[in-house]
Amino acid sequence: MTRLSLFSLARGAALLALLSPAAQAQAPAPSSPFGVQFPPDYLGRLGGTEPVASSESGFGVRNFPLPFSVPVSISLVKKPNYWETSLNSRVDDTTYGIGIYDNGLNAKEGLFKVVADHDPWEGWQYGAMYQNQGALSRVNLGYAALFDDRQLRLLGNVGLGAQGDLLTPYGQLQATRTFSVAKDNYNLRTSLTGRVFAYPVAGKAQGSLDTEFGATVRPVPQLNLSATHLERFVVGEAALSAQGFSRYQESNLDATYRLPTSEAPLEFGALRSRLTQYWTSEETALRGDLLFKAEGLPSLIGPTVGYRWSKNAEGAWLFGITSLPR
Repeated sequence: MTRLSLFSLARGAALLALLSPAAQAQAPAPSSPFGVQFPPDYLGRLGGTEPVASSESGFGVRNFPLPFSVPVSISLVKKPNYWETSLNSRVDDTTYGIGIYDNGLNAKEGLFKVVADHDPWEGWQYGAMYQNQGALSRVNLGYAALFDDRQLRLLGNVGLGAQGDLLTPYGQLQATRTFSVAKDNYNLRTSLTGRVFAYPVAGKAQGSLDTEFGATVRPVPQLNLSATHLERFVVGEAALSAQGFSRYQESNLDATYRLPTSEAPLEFGALRSRLTQYWTSEETALRGDLLFKAEGLPSLIGPTVGYRWSKNAEGAWLFGITSLPR
């Protein structure tokens, strides 16, 4: 990693901490014996950390929390030709980010991005994003409202987007409705999401509909079985292709067995098997996870090994690190 990228990260961390609306509202945190201040909720923030060690994604860590009074996290992931190096924060329903972001495993370089988005589940929405290499940049303003006992969300946005040589205004309408049934040893859920992106100057529009079904069953306390299926239907064309969708189908089957644990500092925590069928690309992936419980960590963590095969390509082994909430 270059000296410039390290300097940029340090400067970005200070900027995120200073610009955060909650920066002045936090009480001073206690110091460790090494002089580093750890906020009271620091261990809880570790739950969002994503270790990356995979032949598909690279090697490193995403969203590792820094010991600031405001929640700022760092991502460092090595790809074959570049490093992901970014700082991110989420404060008062606002997401901030700056750095080099994922641009695909084998790209020559990552995407530089600066983003600030205020996107609460309900209320006013506004934000801006810049990306280099001709990727989508935009500014937007909108509002989200909740109905039907907060199970129906309607979102409307207007904005100005740029991608490649195209600069065009756009409008977005989105509706999401969830249904769920929860009992002692099972739950059922359904989610419907409809979207419309319209580009009046470019003369294009696209509509899409996601239907997702899920079920979780716990036949015995230690065993958790879950299944999900996603169907996406699309009509029309998005003028800004990064906002567009395509036909998609995916099914997942997971089985997780949690082993009895003790007060030992390190022990086996769970065994998990995951089967994913990508119907659109006719690919199948099977993974097995061995997860450990380590003292001081809010999540189980361990190695994952899998195999992916498809109708039109050779199979490939999958290796990595995975985690599971306690």
